[in-house]
Amino acid sequence: MKILKQCNILLLEDDKEFASNLVQVLELYFQTVYFKTNISDALAIVQKEKIDVIISDIHLEKENGLDFIATLRKEKNDIPIIIFSGFKDEKYLFKAIELGVIDYIVKPFDLKRLEEVLSRYAQTLSDKQDNTYQIKNNMYFDMDKKILYEDDKEVTLTAKEYLFLAFAIEKKSYILTREMIESAVYGQELMSIAALKNLLFRIRKKLGKEFITTLPELGYKINI
Repeated sequence: MKILKQCNILLLEDDKEFASNLVQVLELYFQTVYFKTNISDALAIVQKEKIDVIISDIHLEKENGLDFIATLRKEKNDIPIIIFSGFKDEKYLFKAIELGVIDYIVKPFDLKRLEEVLSRYAQTLSDKQDNTYQIKNNMYFDMDKKILYEDDKEVTLTAKEYLFLAFAIEKKSYILTREMIESAVYGQELMSIAALKNLLFRIRKKLGKEFITTLPELGYKINI
């Protein structure tokens, strides 16, 4: 995860004791760790500094971390965000997914779980540097050439299959909702349930069933 040493992270957390321990851990991985306890200060640092990833609690003193994320998404759509919360309530999880968080970690602090999330994020950054993504041992996707290769032979993709694959790889750390897929693949067109099922069937047939995991009532997770 050496690539993270080129990155800055923002921690939004009002529990100073918890934050103090977490900051010490994050400083082992990141170039700079910014720590804020309220939304206004967090938004200010995002405007002032280069922030590559954010960790935010949901329940802050008199504030809600999801409101911070919603505000941020209007201006800084591409910043990966990790939720750290003591609440398992599904309404918070669903809202977090809608806002495009890359993961939701339930307190108390779990170092192994955090390392897993950071490792996936680091791999995403590494892949972006050469723009070539390995799907499985004998298959990779060249984002620049817009070509999928299997055993060094080109695999034919339809326009919508390409759009889905490019989007899925870009957002591989996220849970993909139906609305996200519809927007990325169909644009202004409406996407029926049948059309989505057919698209996923064709993708799984070409890339393998294990490429996409269905998460009931949540969406889909990409496994690369």
